Amino acid sequence: MGLNYRFRIGLPDENVAIHITASDDQGPLMVASFAGKRRALSDASLLRAFISYPLLTLKVTAGIHWEALRLWPMGIRLQERPAPPHHSITHVAMDGRLRAKAEPDTI
Repeated sequence: MGLNYRFRIGLPDENVAIHITASDDQGPLMVASFAGKRRALSDASLLRAFISYPLLTLKVTAGIHWEALRLWPMGIRLQERPAPPHHSITHVAMDGRLRAKAEPDTI
């Protein structure tokens, strides 16, 4: 829980990309990324997703609890969530190409 997290999120367009790096003082410990393409959200697409991945939410929830049960005998207990920081830690940085897409044109 004492890690630093760096999030890089591209502005959504036809493609979307998210990259997360978790580091400690020694360097990166975990890197996760996601890339996807925009698709229309409709009743038909939701039905296709449900049929393609039946009971996915139940499977994920059961998997999380299974792993928690496996950790319990090892003496690993739940950690209390730390209090949020008193000051903002959000920093937004954009290069010129992204800034041009994010900011409306002015005359």
